[in-house]
Amino acid sequence: MKNVLLTLVLLITSQFLYASDVRPMPLFDYLQQDKPLEVVIKTNFSSIIDNKLSSKDYQSGIFSFIGKDSKKREIPVKVKVRGKFRLQYCEFPPLKLKFKKAELALMGLDTFNKFKLVTHCLGDELAGESYLKKEFLAYRMMNKLVGSSFRTQLLKIKYIDSKSRKTTMETFGFLIEEDEQVASRMGGTIVESFNTAFDKVDRVQLAKIAMFNYMIGNADWDLKRSKNIKFVKMPNGKLCPIAYDFDFSGFVHPPYIKHGEHILKDIHLSATDLALLKEEFRGKQDELIQLIKDFKFSSIGEKRAMRKFIEKGFEKLESVSINSTEDHTTLMKK
Repeated sequence: MKNVLLTLVLLITSQFLYASDVRPMPLFDYLQQDKPLEVVIKTNFSSIIDNKLSSKDYQSGIFSFIGKDSKKREIPVKVKVRGKFRLQYCEFPPLKLKFKKAELALMGLDTFNKFKLVTHCLGDELAGESYLKKEFLAYRMMNKLVGSSFRTQLLKIKYIDSKSRKTTMETFGFLIEEDEQVASRMGGTIVESFNTAFDKVDRVQLAKIAMFNYMIGNADWDLKRSKNIKFVKMPNGKLCPIAYDFDFSGFVHPPYIKHGEHILKDIHLSATDLALLKEEFRGKQDELIQLIKDFKFSSIGEKRAMRKFIEKGFEKLESVSINSTEDHTTLMKK
């Protein structure tokens, strides 16, 4: 009976959404706050960890938190492992959370219901948290430099194993906004695209992504192979690339990489447009440095190292120039 009721609620809500220009608040926005959101995730973590390489099935759990109305909320959630390299390497795997759309509708929320959860990865919680928080800051820096980008919410998570009924650990993590919600904010739709031609892509957005990744020492992305890139098709027909996954960058520098690579690629702009974009980035440098300084959850030494890395990254951007030909634009480093 409850499932029938939830289905009816979802159907009515969906019809309302399409009939109205005003959408309800998404769960991601409902969860957002400046400080880390304290949450409890309860599921069979023994099974998740023991079977991380053999099972990709969702399993049932409970997601608890204190809402904006100061009331404790408990929402049924489906949990499963995700990822490729990190799934193989990490002792604690990255996760995907999926909420029932009908449950969200009952809460008066929109139906964007799937989230990537970036976890601490390593058994040494303090070390794992260090890399995680650096990647969180990389996303936040991208938000300032590239308007069309994934938002994140830092979490303080208590993991409870439903089998033993014991708290397995308390550590930081962060949620990444759902693909479809980003596309909705931009007024477009998520599409699959492979071997994508440059003339189909928003070149300014692509250049911003390229410059940001170059600055943080991240070569782990590729337009043609759609590696760590999502595409939003805009009303004008152009594909707007959205970047994610910065853990292979020199800025984050986890133990599973030797060093980040400053490789510049996929900038297809005129010299004039590149100069304007470099000026736009320079204008944000103080904001990025201040973002690191104000971050309360990294040590003084870690913040000093991050600031130095970003300052060096801005210096590297100054060395980039454009050599244009009739047929194409190539990158030249002085």
